[in-house]
Amino acid sequence: VGGSAAIGLAAADIAPLPAGGHTLPADAGPATAAALLAETLLLLPGASDAFQPLAKAAVAALARGGGAENPAAIDAGATQALVIAAAKDFLAATATAAGGPSIDGTAPAANIGLRAWAMPWNPVLLHWKATFQSVTVDGDYPSNFVTDNFAFDPDSHNLVLKPESRPQSIEAAASGTVPLSPDATVALRHAFESFPDGDDGVSAALDLLNGTPTLAQALSGFHAALLQLDPTLRLPVVDRQTDSPTQRRFIGEQLVRAMGASGAKASGPAPVVDNVFLPLRAGSMRIERVWLVDEFGRYRDIDLTNLIVADSLRTPDAVAPEMTVPLRIVQPSRLRFSWLAADYEGESNSLPASSPVCGWIVPDHLDGGLMFYDRAGAAIGSLTVSGGSVVWMDAPGTGAAGQTLGDAFAGRNAVLGAFAAAVQAHGPDHLTALLATIDRAQTCIVPEGDHADGATAVLLGAPMALVQASLAMELLGEPANDQRLTAAAADSSQFPTRSTRGFPSVRFPVRLGDMAQVTDGLIGAFLAKDGGGYDFTTFYSEAADGSDGRIVPPDPSKLTLSPADTAPQTVAMLIDPLCAVHAFDGVHPVGELALPPQLYQSALAGLSFSFLTAPVLEPAGGPSLPVPAEADGAWSWVAYGPDGWTESDIAPLDRTAVPQTPQRIAEGWLKLSRKGKAPQ
Repeated sequence: VGGSAAIGLAAADIAPLPAGGHTLPADAGPATAAALLAETLLLLPGASDAFQPLAKAAVAALARGGGAENPAAIDAGATQALVIAAAKDFLAATATAAGGPSIDGTAPAANIGLRAWAMPWNPVLLHWKATFQSVTVDGDYPSNFVTDNFAFDPDSHNLVLKPESRPQSIEAAASGTVPLSPDATVALRHAFESFPDGDDGVSAALDLLNGTPTLAQALSGFHAALLQLDPTLRLPVVDRQTDSPTQRRFIGEQLVRAMGASGAKASGPAPVVDNVFLPLRAGSMRIERVWLVDEFGRYRDIDLTNLIVADSLRTPDAVAPEMTVPLRIVQPSRLRFSWLAADYEGESNSLPASSPVCGWIVPDHLDGGLMFYDRAGAAIGSLTVSGGSVVWMDAPGTGAAGQTLGDAFAGRNAVLGAFAAAVQAHGPDHLTALLATIDRAQTCIVPEGDHADGATAVLLGAPMALVQASLAMELLGEPANDQRLTAAAADSSQFPTRSTRGFPSVRFPVRLGDMAQVTDGLIGAFLAKDGGGYDFTTFYSEAADGSDGRIVPPDPSKLTLSPADTAPQTVAMLIDPLCAVHAFDGVHPVGELALPPQLYQSALAGLSFSFLTAPVLEPAGGPSLPVPAEADGAWSWVAYGPDGWTESDIAPLDRTAVPQTPQRIAEGWLKLSRKGKAPQ
């Protein structure tokens, strides 16, 4: 019998006995003994004392063979000792004593890896317990609870507690049970696979991920606990003990109908009247215990000393597993940021007729003014500084002599006209400061894929759209209410008013735009005023430098929202049409609005720019002037004479000396018209 020819015996052939012996088949003999010795040498290559049980069974199998000279039948104990000695000599590669049994063949390797079968550990559930130290108030929340105690963090865009703020705090317990899932690993694997090939760090991380079985899940149940709810099975509302048809109809029909789906189905959250009602979540949380439960009901506690806390939840003085919990509205809610149609009341969509663009405005670097255009890109006129005041000039080819700004905007968009009138009324210093603010803001905006013409940028700034948008904070369903019995008793006496601790009336500051993001297109905004329209006396822009009192940085206390607002807040914004605009309220995902290309491409392609040029000497053959070379535009000469407006080409400049010819003094406008495509 050798290790190279070793075979295993099934459990049906040899079964362990309580006394340590073995049950042998009826036909056991030398073949069975050889098989037992082979298995012993394979499984116990060390030939230790644990070798004896199977050696004893092998000798018993030999004894079954019978025979008067069978040493196993004559003396089983001595034969067993000789077999063990032969096995030891065989494994030690030493000679066997003469006259005794011997083992031939190749000994098995001593480093065979064996693993005994055990019940598999397959966790399916995660249980957790935590302690939450909540920032709150005694009684109802005041409407200024957030604005007085929290401020925007420019890095995380969260609302964080002000250092000088000392609100009340209360401790609450929370726990939950969630099923484990490999979905997090799948999503992370897809993220790694999206990186370009050849990145060794990503490849190493992907190999580690593929070789590490991972289950994950969110600690669900935390928000439900703060709202005094427990996601659990519930019995339907029914009373089978009453014999009264009236009571049965009231409980089984009217009460169920009043409760809705939760009254007729055995599902939905159940009230937990002993918890504290905390509809606004802010403070710190400490994970007290986490344990896993497998499919057989066994559990294991997780060591929390090595808990990794995300940077967004970590504070300098916090020690894991303690973490900071940012301010949130616990009930499902959203920040609604929508375009408003420029020509009628209502939200905008992708159709040109519902465009939010009130008009277009282009900074004029050459004359120090602003050029105004309607939504389709047709020129209206410009505001420039002249003689210590802001002067309105109609675009050449439009209007009549002596026409005012009010005349020029008659029948056009009222928001665009009101903005132009406000700029003119505020005087030359304000216009100069406004141009400088716009220039600083546009320097920080880099649209993706934009290729501006350098020569044009010297004369003009990038076109801006004056647009309208609305902002609202909305809850999913009715506001969550206090589930305590005392609150329920108060609610029953003042139905339909519910005890909400006033959280729907808490106001949250809203921040528009972010100069730190080069793809954010907001230049500045105007807020709505009471009675309708916009307050064009104050321009809120991050690019404000304090040189003009009407151009100021954004003030979080000026634009606030609450879930209890009956109407959305409206804003008028100057934006770069090629970039999105973002809105932050610190408690919801960032709102983002971008103009669809069909709402600006044709307008930008049709913009033309006029520059007053006077006086000039005009030859008899028509204007001949040096003009900048423009890759995407063509120059023409526009003049007003006895026959009205005329537009003519500019003759090439002839620098050859010629005899003096009659010339006349003329004035007019150099007009630059685009001939290329609109920016994409």
